[in-house]
Amino acid sequence: MLIYDSLRAGTRELRFSGDPAAQPVTELIDYELFCAGPDPEPPAVAAEELAAILSAEAPPVLLDVRTVAEREQLRIRGSLAVPIDELEAGAAAVLGPVIVYCERDPRSIRAAKLLIARGNTDVQFLRGGVRGLADLAPELLEGSAR
Repeated sequence: MLIYDSLRAGTRELRFSGDPAAQPVTELIDYELFCAGPDPEPPAVAAEELAAILSAEAPPVLLDVRTVAEREQLRIRGSLAVPIDELEAGAAAVLGPVIVYCERDPRSIRAAKLLIARGNTDVQFLRGGVRGLADLAPELLEGSAR
Protein backbone atom coordinates (compact mmCIF):
# COMPACT_ATOMS: atom_id res chain seq x y z
CA MET A 1 0.00 0.00 0.00
CA LEU A 2 1.35 3.42 -0.92
CA ILE A 3 0.55 6.28 1.46
CA TYR A 4 0.92 9.86 0.27
CA ASP A 5 1.45 12.62 2.88
CA SER A 6 0.46 15.85 1.15
CA LEU A 7 1.64 18.06 4.03
CA ARG A 8 5.18 16.73 3.76
CA ALA A 9 5.00 15.91 0.05
CA GLY A 10 6.24 12.43 0.76
CA THR A 11 5.25 8.82 0.35
CA ARG A 12 5.82 5.59 2.20
CA GLU A 13 5.01 1.96 1.55
CA LEU A 14 3.30 -0.47 3.88
CA ARG A 15 3.69 -4.13 3.09
CA PHE A 16 1.01 -6.59 4.09
CA SER A 17 -0.29 -9.99 3.14
CA GLY A 18 -3.49 -11.91 3.55
CA ASP A 19 -4.23 -14.03 6.60
CA PRO A 20 -3.49 -17.62 5.55
CA ALA A 21 -6.05 -18.87 8.11
CA ALA A 22 -8.88 -16.64 6.81
CA GLN A 23 -11.80 -18.03 4.85
CA PRO A 24 -11.59 -17.26 1.14
CA VAL A 25 -13.87 -14.53 -0.20
CA THR A 26 -16.42 -16.15 -2.49
CA GLU A 27 -19.11 -13.46 -2.74
CA LEU A 28 -19.79 -9.78 -2.03
CA ILE A 29 -21.58 -8.70 1.14
CA ASP A 30 -24.73 -6.61 1.46
CA TYR A 31 -22.87 -3.34 2.07
CA GLU A 32 -25.91 -1.38 3.33
CA LEU A 33 -26.71 -4.11 5.87
CA PHE A 34 -23.03 -4.27 6.87
CA CYS A 35 -22.93 -0.49 7.52
CA ALA A 36 -26.27 -0.41 9.33
CA GLY A 37 -25.21 -3.11 11.75
CA PRO A 38 -27.02 -6.23 12.85
CA ASP A 39 -30.26 -4.43 13.73
CA PRO A 40 -32.81 -4.09 10.96
CA GLU A 41 -33.68 -0.61 9.76
CA PRO A 42 -36.65 0.89 11.65
CA PRO A 43 -39.89 1.61 9.79
CA ALA A 44 -39.71 4.57 7.42
CA VAL A 45 -42.19 7.06 6.04
CA ALA A 46 -41.73 8.79 2.68
CA ALA A 47 -42.06 12.55 2.25
CA GLU A 48 -45.33 12.10 0.34
CA GLU A 49 -46.80 10.04 3.18
CA LEU A 50 -45.65 12.54 5.81
CA ALA A 51 -47.28 15.43 3.97
CA ALA A 52 -50.59 13.53 4.09
CA ILE A 53 -50.10 12.49 7.73
CA LEU A 54 -49.47 16.08 8.81
CA SER A 55 -52.86 17.12 7.47
CA ALA A 56 -54.60 14.62 9.81
CA GLU A 57 -56.39 15.76 12.98
CA ALA A 58 -53.89 14.13 15.34
CA PRO A 59 -50.48 14.17 13.65
CA PRO A 60 -47.60 12.32 15.33
CA VAL A 61 -44.78 14.01 17.19
CA LEU A 62 -42.07 15.16 14.79
CA LEU A 63 -38.63 14.86 16.36
CA ASP A 64 -35.70 16.77 14.81
CA VAL A 65 -32.39 15.20 15.88
CA ARG A 66 -30.10 17.67 14.09
CA THR A 67 -27.96 20.37 15.67
CA VAL A 68 -29.35 23.75 16.72
CA ALA A 69 -27.57 25.46 13.80
CA GLU A 70 -29.08 23.04 11.27
CA ARG A 71 -32.51 23.51 12.80
CA GLU A 72 -32.28 27.30 12.49
CA GLN A 73 -31.71 26.89 8.75
CA LEU A 74 -34.66 24.60 8.02
CA ARG A 75 -37.18 22.67 10.10
CA ILE A 76 -40.62 21.14 9.86
CA ARG A 77 -43.17 23.48 11.40
CA GLY A 78 -44.23 22.32 14.90
CA SER A 79 -41.42 19.78 15.39
CA LEU A 80 -39.58 19.15 18.65
CA ALA A 81 -35.79 19.39 18.81
CA VAL A 82 -33.58 16.91 20.65
CA PRO A 83 -30.14 16.65 19.00
CA ILE A 84 -28.95 13.07 18.53
CA ASP A 85 -26.04 13.49 20.94
CA GLU A 86 -28.44 14.56 23.72
CA LEU A 87 -30.76 11.67 22.92
CA GLU A 88 -27.85 9.21 23.05
CA ALA A 89 -26.65 10.79 26.31
CA GLY A 90 -29.97 9.91 27.95
CA ALA A 91 -32.37 12.77 27.17
CA ALA A 92 -35.94 11.82 27.94
CA ALA A 93 -37.49 9.51 25.38
CA VAL A 94 -40.46 10.77 23.42
CA LEU A 95 -43.56 8.61 23.81
CA GLY A 96 -46.43 7.94 21.46
CA PRO A 97 -46.36 8.01 17.69
CA VAL A 98 -43.09 9.67 16.62
CA ILE A 99 -41.55 10.45 13.25
CA VAL A 100 -37.85 11.23 13.57
CA TYR A 101 -36.01 13.30 10.98
CA CYS A 102 -32.56 14.70 10.25
CA GLU A 103 -30.88 16.20 7.18
CA ARG A 104 -30.87 12.98 5.13
CA ASP A 105 -31.25 9.67 7.09
CA PRO A 106 -28.35 8.38 9.23
CA ARG A 107 -29.04 10.28 12.47
CA SER A 108 -32.78 9.70 12.27
CA ILE A 109 -32.22 5.96 11.82
CA ARG A 110 -29.95 5.92 14.90
CA ALA A 111 -32.49 7.93 16.90
CA ALA A 112 -35.41 5.74 15.82
CA LYS A 113 -33.50 2.59 16.83
CA LEU A 114 -32.68 4.19 20.18
CA LEU A 115 -36.30 5.17 20.87
CA ILE A 116 -37.47 1.67 19.93
CA ALA A 117 -34.84 0.17 22.26
CA ARG A 118 -36.15 2.42 25.03
CA GLY A 119 -39.63 0.96 24.62
CA ASN A 120 -41.44 3.21 22.15
CA THR A 121 -42.65 0.84 19.45
CA ASP A 122 -44.52 3.49 17.44
CA VAL A 123 -41.48 5.15 15.82
CA GLN A 124 -40.69 5.83 12.18
CA PHE A 125 -38.05 7.92 10.45
CA LEU A 126 -38.51 10.28 7.52
CA ARG A 127 -36.73 8.69 4.55
CA GLY A 128 -34.80 11.37 2.68
CA GLY A 129 -34.90 13.73 5.67
CA VAL A 130 -36.02 17.32 5.80
CA ARG A 131 -34.40 18.05 2.42
CA GLY A 132 -36.60 15.43 0.76
CA LEU A 133 -39.69 17.01 2.30
CA ALA A 134 -38.50 20.50 1.30
CA ASP A 135 -38.49 19.46 -2.35
CA LEU A 136 -42.03 18.09 -2.13
CA ALA A 137 -43.88 20.32 0.36
CA PRO A 138 -41.99 23.52 1.20
CA GLU A 139 -45.12 24.98 2.80
CA LEU A 140 -44.63 22.57 5.76
CA LEU A 141 -41.22 24.08 6.57
CA GLU A 142 -39.84 27.15 8.26
CA GLY A 143 -36.38 28.61 8.83
CA SER A 144 -33.89 30.94 7.20
CA ALA A 145 -33.10 28.57 4.30
CA ARG A 146 -36.75 28.15 3.32
